[in-house]
Amino acid sequence: MKREAVQQRAAHFDLARARGRRGDARPLPHVADAQKLKGVEAENAKLKQLLADAMLDNAALKDLLGKNGDARTSARSRRAS
Repeated sequence: MKREAVQQRAAHFDLARARGRRGDARPLPHVADAQKLKGVEAENAKLKQLLADAMLDNAALKDLLGKNGDARTSARSRRAS
């Protein structure tokens, strides 16, 4: 009889520890939370794409300005000669 009581207590302790400190079951994510997460992830993907496009445009403009700057410098030196 004593052994059964100890086993029941041990089983209850393991169950309580698995459920958390308060002993209640951990709440499962709700469907609304999953939908919000999906929306946030979609917005994040759009923002990442916008950032990548802006960085590409910025690099292209820097490249273009660099080439035009070289052309201006060489044209000025030709005029001075």
